[in-house]
Amino acid sequence: MPYRQLVGVGPDGRMVIDDPDPALLAAHELLTTSAHGIGGEWFSTYLDRGFTRAGLTAGQAGYFFEEFTDVARWQKLAGAASLAAVTTLAGGVVEIAAGIGDDVIYVVGSGAFGMATLAQGSQKWYVGGRMRFPVALGAGATTQLGMASFTPQVISAGYRQLTDATHFSAMSFIGGGLRTATSSVLVDANAHDVELWHNNGDIFLAVDNETPVVLPVAASPSDMLTPYLEVATGGAAGITQQLDKFLCVFPQAA
Repeated sequence: MPYRQLVGVGPDGRMVIDDPDPALLAAHELLTTSAHGIGGEWFSTYLDRGFTRAGLTAGQAGYFFEEFTDVARWQKLAGAASLAAVTTLAGGVVEIAAGIGDDVIYVVGSGAFGMATLAQGSQKWYVGGRMRFPVALGAGATTQLGMASFTPQVISAGYRQLTDATHFSAMSFIGGGLRTATSSVLVDANAHDVELWHNNGDIFLAVDNETPVVLPVAASPSDMLTPYLEVATGGAAGITQQLDKFLCVFPQAA
């Protein structure tokens, strides 16, 4: 099974999933790392929040979780992406250093991750992650996490200088229609928790649990969307982005 279904929480507070095979869990880096369950306290907190945000219950949803001990499951698109330096730091943090003119895009391919097509108009989903920018971001910079296809169709959140030069933001690019929303949280060198979700209506963005802001729906995706990361410099200067944890909650496939 390429993703996991949460089926409940045991009496000791630990997560219960539908496939406890240790070898399979290790292959997907879903190891119990604390008393809070798989992925530790962050995972426990944001998985619960993801169900609530999207209006799903544990029995209705599957999830994908990445601790970034490496990026082996992620496919890097060709082109300037090959110039970027990717380093796995201590504590499950991946650092992507993109040089001038780089556009570094990673996706988890549909062959490795059987995620159902996310139709904004009819399905519920949630994406959350923690990101940090230890170096100031230059003009034209884009650093995003979210979901995308190769066509491309993208729903993502992070920093996009063309949307707002000082705050976090979100964007949806589906069917050629671009929609954006701006967070109230300023971009700085600290780590921030970024959330994006859909609950049978508009898309919502929240950074560090702020009051959610609305990203209007442009159209429904026609492709299968999979986890997505992008770091693009816009040609002005290099970018260093650190990512610590990535969570996606989505309707359980039949």
